[in-house]
Amino acid sequence: MRLRIDRGRAIYFAIAITVLLAMAISSAIGRSSTVFLPAAISLILVLLIPSNGLHDITVLLKLVAIHLFAISPVYIVVANVDFSFGHPPSDWYGWLTRMAWVNVAALGLFLTAMRLSEGRIVAKQTWVLDTRRFRYTLLALLGLSGVAQIMVYRSFGGLSGFVESYEARSDAFQGMGLIFAVSESFPILVVMGYAVAAKRVKFLRNTWMLLALIAVFVLLKFAFGGLRGSRGNIIWATFWAFGMIEIWVRRVPRAILAGFGAIGILFVFVYGFYKAAGREVALEAMTGDLGEAAMRTGRGIDHVIVNDLSRAEIQAYLLYRMENSFGNYANGRTYVGTLALVIPRWLWPDRPESKRKYATEILYSPEVAAGGFRSSRAYGLGGEALINFGIPGVLLAYAVFGCLVGLARGFSRSLGAGDPRLLFVPLGACWFALALMNDSDNLFFFMVKHGLVPLLLILVSSRRTTQSLRSRYQWANGSAG
Repeated sequence: MRLRIDRGRAIYFAIAITVLLAMAISSAIGRSSTVFLPAAISLILVLLIPSNGLHDITVLLKLVAIHLFAISPVYIVVANVDFSFGHPPSDWYGWLTRMAWVNVAALGLFLTAMRLSEGRIVAKQTWVLDTRRFRYTLLALLGLSGVAQIMVYRSFGGLSGFVESYEARSDAFQGMGLIFAVSESFPILVVMGYAVAAKRVKFLRNTWMLLALIAVFVLLKFAFGGLRGSRGNIIWATFWAFGMIEIWVRRVPRAILAGFGAIGILFVFVYGFYKAAGREVALEAMTGDLGEAAMRTGRGIDHVIVNDLSRAEIQAYLLYRMENSFGNYANGRTYVGTLALVIPRWLWPDRPESKRKYATEILYSPEVAAGGFRSSRAYGLGGEALINFGIPGVLLAYAVFGCLVGLARGFSRSLGAGDPRLLFVPLGACWFALALMNDSDNLFFFMVKHGLVPLLLILVSSRRTTQSLRSRYQWANGSAG
């Protein structure tokens, strides 16, 4: 008998063993913490989340959740990471542990809600791509995007002026979200065009053509908005590109995925210097003096693991502040502020603020917030729920989130093999992973920024036919079995 090993499961198993070994080593050297137990339980719960590679809407969510709930709290203790807010509260690890137990309960509710809701909504229509209409619409949108990007650069006096505006940390980009949604859609439109063409032309499915496409795509991402300092703007879009190719064209070699994953981790670290301090420090880091760049910016490996890629510290600190009455609950007003983003500021100058005002009041004081200062931190799904309703809000938020994931997963699995809506499954995977790490206003901007123009392309280029009741019944029974 031949032993068959699923690579995805092997990766998750290796992560689990690594986390457990870190716990054991930390305890052996006398740096044990009660956070280890809830972190281990969270790891087990996360590994129970079903996923099926790049075809599944939960693939990134699972990886992000492993880091958020298991790796980062353990790392904070094992590496004795410095507290980001000055002097830590007494019994800091105790607060970290309390938040970890809240996450255990929240993950349990998430899994239950996801299982109960999956398959409740299935596709009632089959979408078929009209390639002729797709071709003309694609060319029109590419032209519109290219012209919009040229106009953006011209408004800042060229590429150098654009970069200088970013480095000055001015509000020059304020109110340009809709323009960026159009101008920065060019690279992903190119990948969508490639995917549709490669389905018909065998030569385009060659591995070297695939590598060339991804290289061109990354370069285009830097040219179309990548210099605004957002690492996620490039990382998430690159995953979307790989996902579209995997679903629509061919299986992406796992060696290529692993290679780009390693490059992506390095990119997150190095490009953080540009995000924090601009070109000079970023070039200094790339020429080899990483230690000096990290000292100047405060963005060493601890910052990347604990602040950039995790919310364990900030959520535990929010819990400490709220439980000790250092601030007032927002009572849902951060979500109202996000809904108000639908209306442009020039139409509603005094529209409600998003989470920044209320988070600043809790983290610092109402007086600091009244003075105009706004914290720019991200708090994640659990953090924003804490700001609004405390621990009950966290539990409710994860239950609702589980329903959304289950409904989306069931719907995506009900789509036919040639349905163009499948092209958006990797984007959905990015959004659900980001939902754990970001706040409602960031998620709103992400969907508008990345999805508006590609969705318009597919809507215009697709013909719709209603699925028969029999086919829907067969899908439901097949998924249940």
